[in-house]
Amino acid sequence: MDNLFFHLLLLLLTTTTFSTADDSTSFIYAGCSQPKYAPNSPYQYNVESLLTSLDNSASFSSYSNFTSSAASPSPPIYGLFQCRGDLPLPDCSACIRSALSRLSALCPSAASAAVQLRSCYLRYGNDSFLGHPDTALLYKTCSSGLDSGVDSVDFLVSRDGAFSSLTGAGSSYRVGTAGGVRAEAQCVGDLSGAECSDCVGAAAAQVKASCGGAASGEAYLGKCYIRYYSVGARPYAYGNGGSGGSAGGEHGMVSYYHRWWMYYCCYSFLFYCALFC
Repeated sequence: MDNLFFHLLLLLLTTTTFSTADDSTSFIYAGCSQPKYAPNSPYQYNVESLLTSLDNSASFSSYSNFTSSAASPSPPIYGLFQCRGDLPLPDCSACIRSALSRLSALCPSAASAAVQLRSCYLRYGNDSFLGHPDTALLYKTCSSGLDSGVDSVDFLVSRDGAFSSLTGAGSSYRVGTAGGVRAEAQCVGDLSGAECSDCVGAAAAQVKASCGGAASGEAYLGKCYIRYYSVGARPYAYGNGGSGGSAGGEHGMVSYYHRWWMYYCCYSFLFYCALFC
């Protein structure tokens, strides 16, 4: 992952109720670069042109990437979006519109930014990240333990079996089941099949190391994610019993997370006052 993207302030919001756990546009994380572009600059024109192209393309495709370089002097701006592989196109378009709205609110004027919602992902920046593998950990979370009566050894064998079925598949969107566990993974569409399998394998290793015998869990890397849950259980329902989210990156770059959006607002206000008040 490019050095600029490592300097993202990672904003994480963990849902504490089940009400929006299955919403295709529920928020997972966003990252905003510290550098910002100047208002009315060629850079801003290229960013806005790129985001418009991504928005329009989501009406007829579940993945697309673009490069915007019409305005100069400004570096080219690269961007992509992707929707979950089983998401109907109308829902994909709605998810991308929601992602664009989140970016505007969370990352105003950011030189580089990304947002992950439950069923779609969008990223742009001036680093040429297209076509490059990236297994840096961005976000992971695990639920509470298994329900009583569920054999933990059998569950882990099933989970690992479901994970194994994902690393051998050829498409970017992959689903596998084993025993009573369903697993799902998806790579960004600019990866080859082999690169995708490597990324999914790295994501599975993150979940295994972090979630132990949790009934569900997920991990998001730079170019892929993986999720699993018990068949028959409510997917993505972490609730108050969950262990919450964590963020990470190579080279120990700074990141932080907050459970409540108002915490973020308060800290941002204090930071602003420290600099300018």
